[in-house]
Amino acid sequence: MEMSKAKLEAMCREFPFLHRYLYRTGRVVVSRVNCSLLKDGRKEGYVGGHSSVQIFCRVYFLDREGNQICEVGVDSAKPINLWKFWTWGRGIFCENIESALRRIGAMESKKVYFIVTADYKESLLTIHKPPKDFDLTDWIEKEILAEQKVIQCELSTIDAV
Repeated sequence: MEMSKAKLEAMCREFPFLHRYLYRTGRVVVSRVNCSLLKDGRKEGYVGGHSSVQIFCRVYFLDREGNQICEVGVDSAKPINLWKFWTWGRGIFCENIESALRRIGAMESKKVYFIVTADYKESLLTIHKPPKDFDLTDWIEKEILAEQKVIQCELSTIDAV
């Protein structure tokens, strides 16, 4: 379902970088970063009778100004030539957000503020962000600690006699 033109224009005013990622998507959603997002990443699949790769979901790391830091699943530091249906591709592999944050290193990870997922299958663009006064990595650490506390509480309840 497409979103209204007025709502899309309002989203583009709030997030000026948005127009670069709207290709093949009809809806935009803003969401808070959480631990389950860390396991998401680039999604690929084979289509047709040939070995052509169709990318269903792309994930990008952006800084606070909306400048792209990198794309999850694409490592330009390690160029790899892959034969894909009559053409050569470069450095494409599947990885999740958590491993991509480790791959780019602590200094670059500190710069990441927005995680943008473009899901072409669902025609959905999601802007994931931490709360206003947090850096992304600090927020993720806080979320992980909260989940660990929940697990500890559940285990203590199970262990109670």
